[in-house]
Amino acid sequence: MAKKDGYHYSNMKYEVGDVISPYDNMPGLHPSLHTVEDLIRSAHPDGTRIRSEAVYLWDEQGRARQQWAAAGRVG
Repeated sequence: MAKKDGYHYSNMKYEVGDVISPYDNMPGLHPSLHTVEDLIRSAHPDGTRIRSEAVYLWDEQGRARQQWAAAGRVG
């Protein structure tokens, strides 16, 4: 399988080759998004673990930036 670029949104500064550890993004979400996140997590028996231990990547930088802005972040 060929390597592809992936874009992750956070305030962390990653370099090529760095390992990105999973973390729970719920504490950093804008409070208005907590209800939706709770619904997503409750839709699967193991949803809280899956969502809290995932690393999300987008295939385009613009999509990552769009998600970052939608989560109430800037930058």
